[in-house]
Amino acid sequence: MPPYRLPDQPSAPMVPIMQSVCGILLWWCVVAAPLLAVEHPLRTVHQRLPAHDRVTQVTEWNGAAVILTGNPQGLVRQSSPGGMWSEVPTGLPGIDGLHQAGAVSIALAAGRAWRRVALPDWEEIVIPAGAMPSSPVIRVVNGEFWLWTFGGYKWNQGAATLHRSQLYRSMDGLTWTSVTVTPPPGLSAISYSGLAWAQGRYVLTGNAYQNSGTYLQHTGGLWTSPDGTQWERQSEVDGQYTSVAHGNGLWLAGGTAGGYATSTDGAEWVVRQHPFISNYIGNQTGSWPQRSSLLEVGWLPSGFHAVTEDYYHNLIVVSTDGVNWATGTALSYDDFPDNAGLAVVAGKAWLWGKDGTVWRSDDWRWEADRVLPEESSDWTVLMASQSRAVILGNERRAGWSDDGVNWNFADLPGEASRPSVGVWAADRGEFLAVGIIETAVGVPAGVRVWRSPDGTHWGTRTTYGGAAPVGLVRGLGKYVMTLADGEILFSPDGLAWTQGWIDAPPGGIGGGGVGPRKPLRALAFDGRTFVAITARGELAVSTDGVSWQSRPGPESYGQDVGLNLCTGGGLWLVTTGSNSFISDDLIHWSRTGASVDPTGLTFAFGEFISGRGLSSSTDGLVWSRRAEWFSAGFQMTVVAEFKETLLLAGRNGRIFQSNPWRDFIGSWKAAMFTPSQLAAPLISGDEQDPDHDGVPNLLEYALGLDPQRQDAAREIGISRVFYGAADGGVVPHLNLRFPSWELSPGVRVWVERSGDLQSWQRSGINGAYNWYGDKSTNGRYFWNYEMKMDQAQGWLRLRAERP
Repeated sequence: MPPYRLPDQPSAPMVPIMQSVCGILLWWCVVAAPLLAVEHPLRTVHQRLPAHDRVTQVTEWNGAAVILTGNPQGLVRQSSPGGMWSEVPTGLPGIDGLHQAGAVSIALAAGRAWRRVALPDWEEIVIPAGAMPSSPVIRVVNGEFWLWTFGGYKWNQGAATLHRSQLYRSMDGLTWTSVTVTPPPGLSAISYSGLAWAQGRYVLTGNAYQNSGTYLQHTGGLWTSPDGTQWERQSEVDGQYTSVAHGNGLWLAGGTAGGYATSTDGAEWVVRQHPFISNYIGNQTGSWPQRSSLLEVGWLPSGFHAVTEDYYHNLIVVSTDGVNWATGTALSYDDFPDNAGLAVVAGKAWLWGKDGTVWRSDDWRWEADRVLPEESSDWTVLMASQSRAVILGNERRAGWSDDGVNWNFADLPGEASRPSVGVWAADRGEFLAVGIIETAVGVPAGVRVWRSPDGTHWGTRTTYGGAAPVGLVRGLGKYVMTLADGEILFSPDGLAWTQGWIDAPPGGIGGGGVGPRKPLRALAFDGRTFVAITARGELAVSTDGVSWQSRPGPESYGQDVGLNLCTGGGLWLVTTGSNSFISDDLIHWSRTGASVDPTGLTFAFGEFISGRGLSSSTDGLVWSRRAEWFSAGFQMTVVAEFKETLLLAGRNGRIFQSNPWRDFIGSWKAAMFTPSQLAAPLISGDEQDPDHDGVPNLLEYALGLDPQRQDAAREIGISRVFYGAADGGVVPHLNLRFPSWELSPGVRVWVERSGDLQSWQRSGINGAYNWYGDKSTNGRYFWNYEMKMDQAQGWLRLRAERP
């Protein structure tokens, strides 16, 4: 039966269907079907390296620096005099806070507080005013334990409650004394954030909220005391202060809103403006600078060190006098952690972030050593054979694993070089990677090749002088490599390389490296065709890897842009992050409407996968976010299929592994059909329609329908939509609406159009996916596809296929 043809006048609802094709009712409603819920393998990804993913505190315990990561076994990382680190048990699972004054230790773990004087026992203690589980802050200052509770705004179901922070002190962790800090007049709430002692004076920083008409405003958040009992608020120091440090006879309190305060005696304070500008507010003619804030402050003999804000990032700034500031550490923006913590412990400065990184330095002005993760390489290459996964990093590190869980590491040969791209050559039984050789000033000095039969023993050689490699594939008996400067090279063995040529024979203009080259971004091979893409969106296509022809890409750009190219399942995908396109012939392209980040883009297990944000798609059109916790901070730069799992790797030594892929369609059929039906291909086959509702089994699986019940007419709808035309008339469109069932891996759904029922194409159709809309009662999102009807009739069909 043919697809649904929309007549000139509205018709009664009808359900005419053909194989793999359906046109449905003029309207739709939702019905709950007995669906088999399937968890996508990327919904749960397991962190393999490093062993921790967060740092909660760097502190000093028993005379050594200790790093806490909330380890479920209660292990902490403790330094030795020789600079080595070892895992030391504390006996408190999940410990994320540890403080020591004399022989007494206080720890926070599992939402409770604990005290220990001698090994090995901990005793639970009750800290005052019900501070647990309200995340108390504990500090050791002047040989005493100090504690304060949450203060400020607390939101609960849309309503804000104001709380005054409570302050306590204790010598032994058992008996706590309440400390009263005089609030400002008209105080509504108060909070504390930092405490220090020097020169016979305590200084406390925080924030106070004061009523001002119909709103609250920040007021002075800095108090001083000679004994910790009688406190005086420094009323001339307005604003919110986050931390405080003392050094070289000077107090310095870090503040927000671009201001901070200094004092030589702790009694008289001067409010200063930080010189660094983090942003501009307003339009071009009326903008004004927004100053950086000193968020965390510490003191070393080299001066004050503070975490401050820059354009969308944090950085370290240093000052010897508290007035003049300079940029401190050379950490790059990509390395610097979000929500960074800064502390001075055991005579060194420590910087850490929520992504599990820790840096240590004697002087932030010169260098910083990364302590965690131990395997600190930023991974740049990930390759996999049937039996082994191999990973390479920019610190000339090589790793290998036979299960994706347990990894071994060694150094790659070749000084002053770093691998860029790599591939497993099954026909040669070898891993091959290429990278750049750098001079002392970071200028590329040539291309280096690494080869290994097993991923553990590597040989290397310099093979070619040129720019950085950006693409490497193996196909048709040769390696093909593209360089950032536009060169294309090929080699049978990865040792001797020859230039390919584009649009001209060797030595001609545009070929053989003579004419002007266009910078390249990516390279892909689908088993028959090699395709490279330039930085401005043009394609270079080859069927042998030697001679190449220029071809327009899906979209051209007036300047160089960052983009990626990927192929799989008969499709080509090009994305710049903001614009994405798909094609099955490299000539006709469809804009997907999806914002697909080009980082870590690959095709595996029948799906396109983006490593940043961890989203996937079977057709390049509908993209689903998989692991919801997988934030941009965990962006994966390399992705590879390995032993029915997906491996993902990125910055700071991170390696993740997905759950295994399996035959999801087969499992669904086993749940939906009886054993006798499964044995009958005319009933349970992909293209069969046992419930006679016009939707074949594979499409039923893709849409989350029931193959044993006629439910398609209630889930899929087709209708006419009219839009106003410039001439005052109307333009008719055909609209198809169907569910997007996110729990159906291994299948893709296509909408195609036709004007004659003979030729079908995917172009000329606009799709809109209600990503942010409410799900229907059975938990699905919906797709809406529209086609402009150039004539009074037109057809749409819905197809499901295995990639």
